[in-house]
Amino acid sequence: MRVVLKPVVNQAKNGYLVRSPELRIAAYGSTLDLASHNLERLALLYLRPFEREGCLREELAAAGLENDAGGGDLIVALAEA
Repeated sequence: MRVVLKPVVNQAKNGYLVRSPELRIAAYGSTLDLASHNLERLALLYLRPFEREGCLREELAAAGLENDAGGGDLIVALAEA
């Protein structure tokens, strides 16, 4: 299953803060690429327990996130700005 987040990017003093308003999580990185990668990993860690419990689709629907209908491994990606 592939989940696409719509990130909000803010430049911080020494790097970048990338947020996912839908999941209410944020990640920091010294570069935009690093911050984006950190957000993808953090979102994956956040969503794994829902996947294990079998309620991932319900959680994504409650957050207003779209996902593909396929099965398989959970993949988190960021939408292009």
